[in-house]
Amino acid sequence: MIPIYEPLIDSSESSMVAKCVESGWISSRSPMVADFEKSFLQYLCAEPESGLAVSSGSAALLLALKTLGIGRGHEVLVPSMTFSATVSMILLAGATPRFMDVDPKTWVITPEILEKALSAKTRCVIAVHLYGNMPDMEGIMKIVSSKGILLIEDAAEAHGSSFGRRKAGTFGDAGIFSFFGNKIITTGEGGFTVFRNPSATATARMMRNHGTAGQGDYSSRHIGLSCRMTGMQAALGLAQLEKMDEIISRKNTIAAAYEKNLLAQTRLSLQKFTPGWSGIPWLTSLLLPHECASEREKIISRMGENGIQIYTTFTALHTLKPFQQARGTGSLDVSESIGLRGISLPSGPSLTTDMVDHICETLMKFT
Repeated sequence: MIPIYEPLIDSSESSMVAKCVESGWISSRSPMVADFEKSFLQYLCAEPESGLAVSSGSAALLLALKTLGIGRGHEVLVPSMTFSATVSMILLAGATPRFMDVDPKTWVITPEILEKALSAKTRCVIAVHLYGNMPDMEGIMKIVSSKGILLIEDAAEAHGSSFGRRKAGTFGDAGIFSFFGNKIITTGEGGFTVFRNPSATATARMMRNHGTAGQGDYSSRHIGLSCRMTGMQAALGLAQLEKMDEIISRKNTIAAAYEKNLLAQTRLSLQKFTPGWSGIPWLTSLLLPHECASEREKIISRMGENGIQIYTTFTALHTLKPFQQARGTGSLDVSESIGLRGISLPSGPSLTTDMVDHICETLMKFT
């Protein structure tokens, strides 16, 4: 079976994790956690000490919301086309999500969509970098900056992406990443939060640790969480960061192979990328023809029978029961259409161009 995603892991990860275990420092107090934080911030070209590693991408987002003071009575604008964790964390923070639609070609918000969605109650915007693609961050920044609105980047799927000369996750008041096993680099489970304001980072460090300053301190300054990254996760992450350039190069080759196979035909519509964006797609994703939408599950099953694992895209969240109390800011038809017609193709860095050719040939037989 060709899996939807498989991380690039070899003996270097095994050696680094073994080194952590042999040191005896396997918990969040391992020096490797600080080493990983420093290395990832250097990769982002972010300020030293401006971010921290946590236990998951979801924890990273909840920590960002709570640290920035987002909670009851605050409206947070968020696209309906995103993974459920984005909106779940808004609700867990006590805030009120309001859904925006996305662009039909890029599948992300635009400055025009955001401008129309704003209300007097809007306190924060979450810009989701869907499948690695980023919105027009310069346009988004102009709007939020002029109105004093907080901006959080959900860059869970956007390691290796940039807009202009700045890396994903470094535009907003906060940016978050996921290191789950199917992400571009992985720590098994894990996440990262980057802040613009150094004082926010210091607060988040305490909130990550039950609201305390750390080892031996039992005087909580904040209502906190326990969402620390372990030394073993950090060890895996350090080895993965050494491979980042190789992973990006491999995934660029894979993305180019998909484009070569699929751009020329008209029935399948690949997700397009925002002008000014550079990087790699996390998962190569596309829309099936309208007439094939009702057959999507059957197509996925047939691909599986042929040894190829494909997924549906995310479901538009406003259509799901847990999130139906959240109002939209207008029509959400584009998000709904992507949720009904979209599929994601195998995109792991170990794919070969021959495998991509086979995937595309098989897909076109069934569509």
